Amino acid sequence: MGRGRAILAATWVACASAACGLELSGGLIPDDGSDAGYDGSTSGDGTIPGDGSVSDATGGGDGANGGDGASRGDGAGGRDARADAGADTAPPYDAAAACGQCATAGGTCQGGTCVFSCTTNGACPSKIVCPAGIPCDVRCTGTSACGNGIDCNAAASCTIDCSGHTSCPGTIGCGGSACSVACGVGVPNGTNTQCGSAITCTATDCTIQCRAHGSCPSTVACTAKRCAIECGVDAGSGANNQCGTGVTCTASETCRIACASHGACPAPTVARADAATIACSGDMSCGSKVTCIGQACEIDCFTGSPKACTAGACCDAGTCTLNGVTSSCP
Repeated sequence: MGRGRAILAATWVACASAACGLELSGGLIPDDGSDAGYDGSTSGDGTIPGDGSVSDATGGGDGANGGDGASRGDGAGGRDARADAGADTAPPYDAAAACGQCATAGGTCQGGTCVFSCTTNGACPSKIVCPAGIPCDVRCTGTSACGNGIDCNAAASCTIDCSGHTSCPGTIGCGGSACSVACGVGVPNGTNTQCGSAITCTATDCTIQCRAHGSCPSTVACTAKRCAIECGVDAGSGANNQCGTGVTCTASETCRIACASHGACPAPTVARADAATIACSGDMSCGSKVTCIGQACEIDCFTGSPKACTAGACCDAGTCTLNGVTSSCP
């Protein structure tokens, strides 16, 4: 038995010296020339462990093969660490599959974004549903385009442009990391009444703009981390009465509501957030009571003639800043 072990050890050294698929400096023989971690034996069954270490006669193998072990493959510990790291890694994004889903939904894949181009009169009459996990860009620039609603709730992010006359008459919903809904933004006078039904945004960051005359006549609601809702901001002459049925913002961080044109926000306007601002800068804007709830709230009301906030305001916050109105809460 002793002679067999000596022959096996000698054979091993000769093979290592001849570089039989192994490197002497790679962990089998320590850099300092000592024989730490190697006692001349194999793993018990005559094999070399697959992790590059040399185990003791009992097959235990401590991975300490003359280096620090960990940096050269320390056996199960190293493999477990790599396995744990892989378990926390999301599967790679499959662009081809995403584009396939986009095409099935009726869009076209452009640079990783699913684009719905509805540029002619009455284009995209069926409901638009953006595929899950894909950025979407919905362009409803034709008259009465996107006639049966837009569902962008499962998209990675979404941009919705309803600039065609009477475009987007159905409901609009969007989510993901960021969502932008533009209703009648950048359109000439006479191009009106976009986004005729309820708008709901649950994305992390939401921006909803209702600019053209009579745009967003139904409810506008944002439940997100950060919300910005603009009714009549930068509206042209004669572009009035946006956000006709009420504006509600509920955000974990910030709400910013702006009612800037004549008669914008005639229904109740409510903001709930850590920090919230309601600005009623248009004459006769904010025709119903304005309510702000949170840690810090600011309400600004136009004081010219005819003035805004005629129904008063309620500020229920740790810090209230009121301009042009006094607070009266139930």
